[in-house]
Amino acid sequence: MSIALLTPFGGVRTVTGSRFLVEVDGRRVLVDAGLFQGLKELRERNWADFPVAPRSLDAIVVTHAHLDHCGYLPRLVNGGFGGPVHVTYDTGKLMSVVLPDSGRLQEEEARYANRAGYSRHRPALALYTEDDAWNALERLVPRSFDEEFEVVPGMVARFEPAGHILGSSILRLRLSPDGGEPVHVTFSGDLGRQQHPLLRPPAIVGETDWIVIESTYGDREHAEDDTVDRLAELVERTVDRGGKVIIPAFAVDRTEVLLFHLRQLAEEGRLPSVPVYVDSPMALAALGVYREAIDGHAEDVRPDLHGDGSLFRVPRLDEVLDAQGSKAVSAMGGPAIVIAGSGMATGGRVVHHLARFLPDPANSVALVGFQAAGTRGRQLLEGADSLKIHGRYVPVRAEVCDLSGFSVHADGSELIDWLRTADREPSGVFVVHGEERASLTLQRRIVDELGWNAVVPRDGERLDLHVAALPAGAAVPATGSTRGGEVGEHAGRGRDEVPAGAEREGKEMSPDDARRRLAIADHGVLSTVDPDRGVHAVPVCFAVVGDHVVVPVDTVKPKASRSLRRTDNLVADPRASLLVDHWDRHDWQQLWWVRADLRRCAAGTVSPSTTAQLERALRERYPQYRTTEFADLLVFDLEKIGGWVAAG
Repeated sequence: MSIALLTPFGGVRTVTGSRFLVEVDGRRVLVDAGLFQGLKELRERNWADFPVAPRSLDAIVVTHAHLDHCGYLPRLVNGGFGGPVHVTYDTGKLMSVVLPDSGRLQEEEARYANRAGYSRHRPALALYTEDDAWNALERLVPRSFDEEFEVVPGMVARFEPAGHILGSSILRLRLSPDGGEPVHVTFSGDLGRQQHPLLRPPAIVGETDWIVIESTYGDREHAEDDTVDRLAELVERTVDRGGKVIIPAFAVDRTEVLLFHLRQLAEEGRLPSVPVYVDSPMALAALGVYREAIDGHAEDVRPDLHGDGSLFRVPRLDEVLDAQGSKAVSAMGGPAIVIAGSGMATGGRVVHHLARFLPDPANSVALVGFQAAGTRGRQLLEGADSLKIHGRYVPVRAEVCDLSGFSVHADGSELIDWLRTADREPSGVFVVHGEERASLTLQRRIVDELGWNAVVPRDGERLDLHVAALPAGAAVPATGSTRGGEVGEHAGRGRDEVPAGAEREGKEMSPDDARRRLAIADHGVLSTVDPDRGVHAVPVCFAVVGDHVVVPVDTVKPKASRSLRRTDNLVADPRASLLVDHWDRHDWQQLWWVRADLRRCAAGTVSPSTTAQLERALRERYPQYRTTEFADLLVFDLEKIGGWVAAG
């Protein structure tokens, strides 16, 4: 049986933690290994066990060197992953900068938490160490742009420039399960903008069957190109007040872009003569990689910049290399520009500068990139009057300026324009790497403006890539995701605000549609009949193979008794029903349910080959079953199936 599956384990309905499992005939490849950042409940997921055993991964492919795409790699290696990690050459060089720095930072934060006593854990621990990061980097296998390489048997990959940061890539996968007809999947990675000052624009989509597209700015448009002018005005205002401009900046690419524009402003006579501090060893190391790439005529660097060694020469630039120098910057009086990591103010030296300079209204903070929910940068963007830093609240009196036009993420219209470069309508588009509103907004635009099938998957959903297409008008490729979008006319309303009758407007589902939804739902409710006590309903795992439905009696989940009521009931009455459903409390137009009427197969009527196929289907569907034996299998004939879906 040919199998080609995509399962997101992060990076869906949130910006961070990109981790996409691609399976081909039982072989497993992870596309990106990102850290979750921002909200506490997201960060805590970095500490949880990965949903599949790291040692079961055959390879990892990383699209670029930002931590939300590569920062989880040391954790996977510590957990037993021992395969190759495919990267572009410059992505590998930048990962050699950011991963050890991430390990050092986490060790420093753990030590600081132990000294200051603000950690809930005793002692505070690092997610991984600098040594762990260096160990992970030994797995890297550098690749050139446009080089085709076999990741595992049945999967060939190719990197193409994405224009987001140096070395960033659009990933092309050609999947050939069992050597059959290939399926082409295109991962956008993080897409850059057409007018990136340093890099070529992203490669076109071209020929593909499926597209996995980011949606960081899927619900917004970048401001007109006055961002550099606004930076110049902010610097002038702040210097006139005698204050400092604090710029939390991503070490990779954002710092380089800022220095490029500051140099231009200086050449135009629009930059006051004040010190410009780059207070980030990681940013300075990344700057060295950029200089090397420009001097070496890297393929994704704009050709007109090749060999230009003056790009980042800003007057009065001071590179701060150590902690003592950083403390000196904080203690220094007078106007200055301070560029420091991290870009969302989640950690790094900029946090100490914010603690020092936020209370003074003479100072300013320039936010020059995306700020994820739950980060200090997002709190500043939303007008917080204080920030919690190192266990205490710091008042925010400094001017805060949104300069997100410096972002190197494509906006909503730029993402749509990129999709238009496809040679034909794809089988479907999976919208990922965005907060829920951004992803759903882009999904709606894809459906409305392009007429394509598009879904926003949910974490852990197994998406079948070996089907011809998402059915036209289908609501889900996996439980909980919708085609026409979850941004309907009632989106965002509470239950009491849904117009009367909205929940009743619907239609019967076709048997084919019902079968498809049943087959890909990740769990359901099985009802059997007790002769004395009536209906007994229980949530179950299941799989569908042809006209058979199998429900395992396993040794994984805890059982109160070895004698299960469902099994006893089926001895007396072989009839059963299986119900799966979906609803969205914000949008009742997304309601649907499927009911399958079943009859347990009599003993001896299911062949050993069919039983083996059913077991294999369960193990492929649920990773927890791959290392355990089943106590029993309840095998049913599918006698009747139907359902209901809200009219959209």
